[in-house]
Amino acid sequence: MRQICLTLTLLLMCSTAAWGQEPNWSVDPAGYSSTMSVVGTLDVDGVPTSSEQDLVAAFVGNEVRGVARPVQSNGVYLYVLTIHANTAGETVSLKSFLHDERAVVDITEFFSFEVNGVLGTPNNPVPWSATRGVGACASAPPEWSIDASQYSSNMTLTAGVSLENGLLPVEHDILAAFVGEEVRGIASPTGVNGEKLFFLTIHGNINGEVLSLRFYNSQIRAILSVSESLAFEANRAIGTVVSPASFSTLCAVEATSIEEVEPVSTYLNSSAYPNPFNHQATIQYHVNAPSHVTIEMYDLLGRHIEQLVNAQHSSGHHKAYWTPDALPAGIYLYNIQIGSKSETRQVVYLK
Repeated sequence: MRQICLTLTLLLMCSTAAWGQEPNWSVDPAGYSSTMSVVGTLDVDGVPTSSEQDLVAAFVGNEVRGVARPVQSNGVYLYVLTIHANTAGETVSLKSFLHDERAVVDITEFFSFEVNGVLGTPNNPVPWSATRGVGACASAPPEWSIDASQYSSNMTLTAGVSLENGLLPVEHDILAAFVGEEVRGIASPTGVNGEKLFFLTIHGNINGEVLSLRFYNSQIRAILSVSESLAFEANRAIGTVVSPASFSTLCAVEATSIEEVEPVSTYLNSSAYPNPFNHQATIQYHVNAPSHVTIEMYDLLGRHIEQLVNAQHSSGHHKAYWTPDALPAGIYLYNIQIGSKSETRQVVYLK
């Protein structure tokens, strides 16, 4: 039966999947021109880690940029990371391998790479936190895709998602909008003010089409139906960063077995520099194969500011430029969609 509610069996499947070998996280420093140093401590479910065999790794997208095991200092386990990069402003996320549990967990906090930067010290380390949930079963997402060039209009949705099993959204999760079985918008979560929000650009040609939502939960490897539905309305904006639309998951549309999973990246590794910036920010991104690309700018209330890019791109490296001279200083968001993949990142305008 395809329409099945989540059960203990599914949770146990995920917990079993989390038990595995130490990940082969490694970085080649010769490939990068700059470094920054970070010193942190890690609490998992509110308890400090205490195994010298644990690992913390820094990532830009899915690319490892630094790895460290803890060292004990005055009864505290410190992770001293050297993080490598070529570009200032790249967003750095963190993961930890918990040796005794043979599980990988996502660390909540993230930060921007600064050339020769120093974040935390042995006497004042940066506090990091992670939640076990049912284990970090980070897996490939479903092959949802959309060709934005086939649609004449779009609307935006800024949303939070409440999961019925008590888990919180993590970076590998996906929220997608559908008309029937046709995908109309896709997004992974972005951390904003301590929350995980989804920024969807939803495409359509006809006002009034009924949109349903599905949520891929990477922690239990299942596609969940979402209680609420929407009607497509061109140029409409639903939800803001301050007041996001709220959705809740129901039960599994389809469970993804461990054998079916193939590693696929949903991240685009775009970056803005300099970040913070005073006059003009450069957004750089890579297109793996010829694709339609859009870049939209938003403020922290989720209001659309302008469209920087809406064009077919050839494969290769590309850049877009944003000069917000008429706007006040503050934090802004850009959403980039390349083919069926999208991500949202922050830029800080100092003026």
